[in-house]
Amino acid sequence: MEFPDGLPQLSNYGGLPSGAGGTPVTLENRRKLARIFYKLLKNGAEYVDQGQNYYEEQYRERVMSNLKKRAASLGFDLTPMDEISDITIA
Repeated sequence: MEFPDGLPQLSNYGGLPSGAGGTPVTLENRRKLARIFYKLLKNGAEYVDQGQNYYEEQYRERVMSNLKKRAASLGFDLTPMDEISDITIA
């Protein structure tokens, strides 16, 4: 598969606000797609979609990590619910 400039142009992806280079989210999405596409073209490998569960688990881990750091900075320690299930609040 050959493209005129070597790599496909992703300028139409996400749309651009007039007079601007696009929002940071739009630009990051373009960069991400360009990296994926470049690796596919360079290595000839097939793209394997990780699935939504993979990304949801990554997001959950990131949120929990940030929450633990925030709690520690405030002097608290987080404990998973299954470890304190025998405690009842009256």
